[in-house]
Order: sequence, then C-alpha cells, then structure tokens
Amino acid sequence: MEWEGAVSGSDMEVPIPLPLASESQQPYVSELLSFTLDRLHKEPELLRVDAERIRRQMQEVAVGNYRSFIAAADALLAIRHEVSSIDNHLESMYFPKWLQCWASFR
Repeated sequence: MEWEGAVSGSDMEVPIPLPLASESQQPYVSELLSFTLDRLHKEPELLRVDAERIRRQMQEVAVGNYRSFIAAADALLAIRHEVSSIDNHLESMYFPKWLQCWASFR
C-alpha cells in the first residue's frame, strides 16, 4: 500500500494511506498493482486500442439503428402533440364550466 505521509505520535508514526481509487475503480487498481513493469508500460496503448474499439462499436450501433432512433424521435413528437391536444381540449371543456361555478359561488 502506498503512503502519502505519516502522523508523528509520541513514539510511533501512523501512516496516512494514499487514496488510490474510488470503490468502483478498486478492482482495476488491484489488477494494475499485479502487473509487471513491462505490462504497465503497455497499459496506455492497450487502453487506447480498447477505447477505439468501443468507439467503433458504438458508431456501428448508431448507424445500424439510425432508422429506429428516427422512428422513436418521431413517435415522441407525435405523442407530445397528442398529449398537448388532449390537454387543450380538456381545458376548453372544463375551464369555462369552472369559471361559471366560481362566478355563481361568489
């Protein structure tokens, strides 16, 4: 374990641990600590290659599902329009009646 510093006591020093990673990153940090020096030197390039592979996969998914994304967006617009239309219709039906009731109540 790495230490950031130490707190001096009367006759013993208490080390302060260096925070290596958040809880979600801990498995990766543990894996890194098990690597050889040669393997650690290769890690940045391996991460770059992996990131590029993931980027390509995401692009393929986006292109492959383009029509689905457009259809979903169109459906959302249609639903928004219908809900707005229903809302306007309900307001026109009930609001004048409510005003009449309110006026007669006063």
